[in-house]
Amino acid sequence: MSEDRNLLERIMELGIGISVARQMPDMLSRVMPGQNGPVPQGGSSQAPPPVPAGESFYLVVDNVQAGPFGEEHLEKMAKNGLLTRDTLVWKSGMTAWQKAGTVPEINKILILSNL
Repeated sequence: MSEDRNLLERIMELGIGISVARQMPDMLSRVMPGQNGPVPQGGSSQAPPPVPAGESFYLVVDNVQAGPFGEEHLEKMAKNGLLTRDTLVWKSGMTAWQKAGTVPEINKILILSNL
């Protein structure tokens, strides 16, 4: 009798497992729209665009061009005194090298770094 009960419990567990496995694709399509399943109403099957990269700047450090550097790196350089208002900087679109203090994006970094 005990063996019959254990067998019956195992069969029920197996049946529940199979039932859940059959429902899995539908559940996943709701959680991950556009992944081989229906897309929620008003949604899009396209992936979002990549996160835009921040602007990169080149600097003149000890009379040598260095870079490109992103905002995070520029912040560290400003805190360490390697980037000052008089440091020459350039980014794509600029016609000439300019002092960092005259470039709004860099000046903001310098102000936040208390230089």
